[in-house]
Amino acid sequence: MEVCSGGPACLSDCPKTLARLHHFPCPDIEILHVGIDCFLPVPMGNPVKAQYLSAKGLEQLLQTVQKVRRQINPKLKIEGILLTMTDSRTNYGQQIDNLIRGAYGSRIKVFDQTIPRSVRAAEISAVGKSIFQHDPKGKVAEAYQSLTKEVLADAEKQLKRVAERGR
Repeated sequence: MEVCSGGPACLSDCPKTLARLHHFPCPDIEILHVGIDCFLPVPMGNPVKAQYLSAKGLEQLLQTVQKVRRQINPKLKIEGILLTMTDSRTNYGQQIDNLIRGAYGSRIKVFDQTIPRSVRAAEISAVGKSIFQHDPKGKVAEAYQSLTKEVLADAEKQLKRVAERGR
């Protein structure tokens, strides 16, 4: 994906491989290596484990980004945290959202757009298609489209701030 800042960006939405991220070579590390902008997905997951695993996984991912920045790619920066597999219909889902925003929001942007939990999205790994091929009009595809608009709007604001500073 190319953001309007002209640099490459990556969305690494594969937390199942998080444990392997600390060992080279790894496809996820290679993604972080070539990317300049990085988006951190935080799966809300199983309601019983969501709070602990989301926070623990995010801490591990932040450590991995720091390691990649030190050892491989000093230009790597975190554009934001993306909450995935969310269920805003439940009080618990809202609590986790608030917890992540409260814990990290002052240091790292937490995107307004979240990616909702969906059976159709869970099917995509089995069918080997993107969500846009498998369920283009579904709520997850629409959420990713909205996220894209949010990212581009943020990048545009950033470019305007840089241009104003340069005057």
